[in-house]
Amino acid sequence: MAEMFEQRRPPVRPFKHGPTLLPSHISLLAQTGPEAPEINVSPWLHGAGSGAPDVSIVWRLDLPAANSVGWEEAVRLRPPLTREALEIPVYAARSWLEGGRAQDVTDLEGMAGRPSGAGASGKPVLCWRGPDDCRVIFPRDIRPGDTLVVPAAYGGCDPYGWAPNSNAPVEDIADFCSLERGGAHIVRLVPGLTSWMGPHEAPVQEAVTELFSAETEMDPEMGIDQERVQLAQSALRAFLLEVDHPLITAFHGGFEIEPHPAGVVLRGRVMDEVEAVLSSGVAVELDRHLKGVTDQALTLAVGHPEKGRISLAASKHDLGKAEPRFQAMLHGTPLAAASGPILAKSGLRKLSQIRAAYARSDLPAGFRHELASLAYAFEPDQIVRYLIGTHHGYGRPWFPACADTEAPGTDQIFLGSPWAQAFAILLDEWGPWGLAGMELLLRASDIRQSILEQEKTDA
Repeated sequence: MAEMFEQRRPPVRPFKHGPTLLPSHISLLAQTGPEAPEINVSPWLHGAGSGAPDVSIVWRLDLPAANSVGWEEAVRLRPPLTREALEIPVYAARSWLEGGRAQDVTDLEGMAGRPSGAGASGKPVLCWRGPDDCRVIFPRDIRPGDTLVVPAAYGGCDPYGWAPNSNAPVEDIADFCSLERGGAHIVRLVPGLTSWMGPHEAPVQEAVTELFSAETEMDPEMGIDQERVQLAQSALRAFLLEVDHPLITAFHGGFEIEPHPAGVVLRGRVMDEVEAVLSSGVAVELDRHLKGVTDQALTLAVGHPEKGRISLAASKHDLGKAEPRFQAMLHGTPLAAASGPILAKSGLRKLSQIRAAYARSDLPAGFRHELASLAYAFEPDQIVRYLIGTHHGYGRPWFPACADTEAPGTDQIFLGSPWAQAFAILLDEWGPWGLAGMELLLRASDIRQSILEQEKTDA
């Protein structure tokens, strides 16, 4: 082989030149949020004329091809993983989903990604842009960089990779990929995904069916029979403890059982972010969390010229969680919130419980506790205010619209508010990397403290 390679040298590909990255481009790329400009960064990464930018496709067996109802809930319970995704050019994805001529990705090298026509339809897909932006779309709505979750029955992939002409169901490997995630392991017990259990599959599926019935059958007078639910959960746990397989033993006996549209999901201790709230099932009081994040910031920001401002932002970043409706969500009910301490993290363990508490809390759509923190902090320093407002990725300078225009901090959302002007001034003064560096230190402090709070409780 070495002699052959020496005799037959590979052809030299022409060097691709990228466009010049101007300061105006960087200022645009520094913006995030719902009104941020959409910019195709592919020419800077791969060179001019390098073809359409990529999207990532994930295939799931628990998404029925005939009906998209329940897709969002199923994917929120088992979010996409990088290891299970296949990247292809956005134009190839659109063409495949619209039923056009099946193309290999090599057909598209050097071809500009044309947008779909206004009347395009095609097969629906679930677009995953995070747990709070997860929705069913059609090919015309696909954007570069999207993660698309599709039913395994769509085909399009074989053991060798992208195969747009293939109609064979694609293997769902998400649960096996999650083995690498340690305590954040997730397993779905739904039809078609439990053959790895061998002889234990039948009794486990019977237990899952009984639990599913117990949680969905409601007596007109008595409601759901909670005793039946608890007995069904105990029976399922007993059967699962007999299963000697890495997908089960990876939990080390510690997992929560969540309802799934087609069965149940086993979830290890996962730090979920629901409506910008990091939750791990451990209740944490607000004062304790703020102090912990401040201490972490003082450690991480050692040597940074703005250490004092970063730590001050850390001490105030979550003050907005004291908003009464937000506390009702964290506690689970308004009554518990009225009689309990002010929390920074909810003690609710299950995603279903957290989302139900959110629905009961009457929090308006689009509410951001970062904005409420700005309103409660009474902080004049623009850098400190900026770090508080951006510690969950919004506010550069765009925030989602809030349905309650009287909610704390919403005065910053409107055009003409000082927030956008302050962002422009800070961006000019510190540059995008300077701002991002300070944001990173605060965000890392917040996450590190959240992990530490969870680990101490587990111990």
